Amino acid sequence: MTMVSRVNMIYSAVCIAFVVAAGVALLWQSFRRSQVLKDIDIDQMIGSRVSVSGVDFSRAKKTVVLGMSTKCPFCSISAPFMRHAVDTAHQHNDTVIAVFPQPVSEGRSFTSEKGLAVDQVISSPIGVSGIRIVPYILIIDSSGILLGGGSNLGTQSMQDRILGQI
Repeated sequence: MTMVSRVNMIYSAVCIAFVVAAGVALLWQSFRRSQVLKDIDIDQMIGSRVSVSGVDFSRAKKTVVLGMSTKCPFCSISAPFMRHAVDTAHQHNDTVIAVFPQPVSEGRSFTSEKGLAVDQVISSPIGVSGIRIVPYILIIDSSGILLGGGSNLGTQSMQDRILGQI
């Protein structure tokens, strides 16, 4: 292999790496923008009644709902924080439910793999009250009223806010 072909090969590899990095950065920025918009939507829903098929909110003082998808890389990235939120909820004797657009069996596998000790896994293609972006956490009282939550789980301020609401 000549020196020129080695240089061309290295140049090509650097270009490919740059394109991949730029694509990931654009995807992350798009995700962050959509998350901010959805946080506003969740904030606007606070105080309203929400429903999740098959869930009786009256069984606990609060129910923490984790909205996830097995196909969402940000759900995997958010799993350590969600694990902390689940542990906090259980310390307060709250119920924790995971909602997935995939079948329940896939949701159970995902929560088990990520170490999320949820009380129930539900499949709902439209999420909770039409919230479709994942991941999100909702805190719901015993009468089905949304108390709080959010979807931009990657920020420390949102994590602190959610943990304070649980």
